[in-house]
Amino acid sequence: MPDKQKNPNALKNLKYLLGSMGTDILFSIKRGARTKETIKLLSGVPVECINGRLPVLIDLDLVIYTNEGYITTKRGLELIDQLK
Repeated sequence: MPDKQKNPNALKNLKYLLGSMGTDILFSIKRGARTKETIKLLSGVPVECINGRLPVLIDLDLVIYTNEGYITTKRGLELIDQLK
């Protein structure tokens, strides 16, 4: 993965990797969705796609899973700020 310091556009380029469904999922988690069901309700993305995208979001350090559910990381919040 490119170093964030060397490539300031590295986060913004992630939007192409995630696609529209991945970014919709990320935005819904930021808005408070903590489970796959609430992510589905807030994003409109089918559960099958959520199941496929969540591991990618976690591997890219955009989201973490805790006892409270899915939470957006600092890196995820930075990406959201760039996508607004």
